[in-house]
Amino acid sequence: MHNPSAEWTYRSDGMRIATRSLIVCSLAGLIGAATPASRSSIVVRDAASLKAAIAAARGGETILLAPGDYGDVVVAKHQFAKPLTIQSKDNGDPARFERLEIVSSSNIIVRQVDVGGPLRPGEKDFTAIVRISGADHIRLEKLAVHGSLNGDPEDDGRGAVVVQSQAVTISGSSFRELRVGAVFDKCRSVELSGNSFEDMRSDGTDVADSWGVRVLGNRFSDFHPRQGDHPDAIQFWMTGKGIGSGDIVIRDNVILQGSGVGPQGIFVSDARDGKYTGVEISNNLVYSNDHYLGIYVSGAVAPRISGNTTLSAPKDGKYLRIAVARSDSPSIESNVAEQIDVDNKVMSSGGSNMIVDRDRSTNKLSLLDAHGSPKGISALMVNGKGYRPPDVPGS
Repeated sequence: MHNPSAEWTYRSDGMRIATRSLIVCSLAGLIGAATPASRSSIVVRDAASLKAAIAAARGGETILLAPGDYGDVVVAKHQFAKPLTIQSKDNGDPARFERLEIVSSSNIIVRQVDVGGPLRPGEKDFTAIVRISGADHIRLEKLAVHGSLNGDPEDDGRGAVVVQSQAVTISGSSFRELRVGAVFDKCRSVELSGNSFEDMRSDGTDVADSWGVRVLGNRFSDFHPRQGDHPDAIQFWMTGKGIGSGDIVIRDNVILQGSGVGPQGIFVSDARDGKYTGVEISNNLVYSNDHYLGIYVSGAVAPRISGNTTLSAPKDGKYLRIAVARSDSPSIESNVAEQIDVDNKVMSSGGSNMIVDRDRSTNKLSLLDAHGSPKGISALMVNGKGYRPPDVPGS
């Protein structure tokens, strides 16, 4: 009989064997239908066993990955009423995937796995390490997504690419040494939260033609663009295919210069299918040199831009600004910035905002050390305005 509280192991030939049983019952004839597999833990130790476990899953199981290399992992055409969870058995020694692909599937959770590696011969730099397509209710949690880790993101592909999917969350994960960290294209109800992006060649995250997007509490630093790249930490655009974009919240993100070239911060532009609707950009921190645009919004209906901070080093030659263009009734309040533009007209009075002169303000200079670098995030904060670290739940 099926024991729902057993721990199972799959052999490479697909045979399932019980390795640990918490309930032993010889009265099989007195028991009706077995309890669903939602309480089963399944331990796998190689790629073939993982493939067999996925094929046999009915939803609700947790597949525990023993440490080791699993190569390319594909979950295709599996729709579950209850989530199938795939996660490392030992968080201190996570399982390793070279690629992860989830296609035409529902209710999948992948957690605490190392995913990545160098591009293979013939692969282009738009190749995705993680690809989700035509899927829904997908959660990626605490993944380490990376390129070759050879110290040069110029020869690496993209991290996670999500296409034509909905209810997808990527949280608590790290993205390192990639051309672009995460991409959402033609999606609905997606969230990117609590992730870190380091050593990007071009952009941190790109979002195109998507609705119901939440970009919350992520951290970006250390961009290394090659000639011709135009690095943005967070970028939105439309492709002009009649889909449009809206219901967008960008909140609590920290974008820092780090090493390399400072990126532009938050860039919402190319409104080719009408205007963006429902755009909120609040409580973000951008400290970056080398570009002018800390926050830029173009083609939006009543965008709300509040409580953000955009600063750069004194005498860096560029005002890091908040700029809004071709937008209806923008609300720009309680920000700290070096300049604020609306339709290319510089605001002469800050109103509820603080305009910080990069060269002459003693306030601005007190934020920085002798080398023009911030003394810490706390040094970039101003009482009552601009970015504040978000409250920790339960504190």
